[in-house]
Amino acid sequence: MEEAIHAAPLAFSAMKMGASHYNQVFHDSTSFIHRVVNTKRLQFYFAVSNQQILRKIGVLLFPYTHSSWKRQTHASEASIPLTPAEDINTPDLYLPFVGIVTYIIFCAMGYAVDASYDMQHISRPVVCSIAVVAVELIGFKLASIAFGIAGPPLLEIVGIFGYKYVSLCVALLLSLIHPIAYYMALAYVAAAFGVFIMRTLNPLLISQTEQRRAGMLSDPMVDQADRKALMARTYFVFIVGISQVAPLILLGMFRPAFFLLAPSEVTM
Repeated sequence: MEEAIHAAPLAFSAMKMGASHYNQVFHDSTSFIHRVVNTKRLQFYFAVSNQQILRKIGVLLFPYTHSSWKRQTHASEASIPLTPAEDINTPDLYLPFVGIVTYIIFCAMGYAVDASYDMQHISRPVVCSIAVVAVELIGFKLASIAFGIAGPPLLEIVGIFGYKYVSLCVALLLSLIHPIAYYMALAYVAAAFGVFIMRTLNPLLISQTEQRRAGMLSDPMVDQADRKALMARTYFVFIVGISQVAPLILLGMFRPAFFLLAPSEVTM
């Protein structure tokens, strides 16, 4: 009893020192994040609404029905774009973040009910997802330099390419109906996402003036340099859109076997 009484102040002092150390580490980490990351810019890309999220998912799955892809700006200041909650064409980071987390959770749930459950199985889609994002960013930047194109900001590229995880989650949900539904859905969302990427990047990389020139490429009055620059941007958008099919298929390979079982085969 006496030892416990003497130990109590020591434990309290240790807890106090631990709390002080934690607060210092938290303060230093927060300061570092504020120095490295523009938090105000992040808030802009996370400014979403429930209505915008539903509409964005609809555009992702059915890009053929969306007519206007031009970014909207404030009426008083044309250089300031509207937030994702105000303009459906503005990329956001909320939906891609939710999509990648949901994709990982789906994989974890599928492996958890599978007889071959292993923690390594869960790490694979996580590592693959991070690797895909890194390779896409590096590849996009290198391709932009090669084509001489100034692409959109880094956070917008992450958001635009990150939408693929939302499409992938839709395919995984449909796979619960029947195994064939998964492959059909995966093929469709991959094609739809390619179209979405091309139509999203088109107004960002090719101005309206250049788009009007596209109809005059055969005109001899059009400057040869302008013709080459326009064709380079057009090819760039097309290549980026087509290249998005491969990552979707690759990420789809990491789906658990549970998602490919017919409902009658699933035993809980």
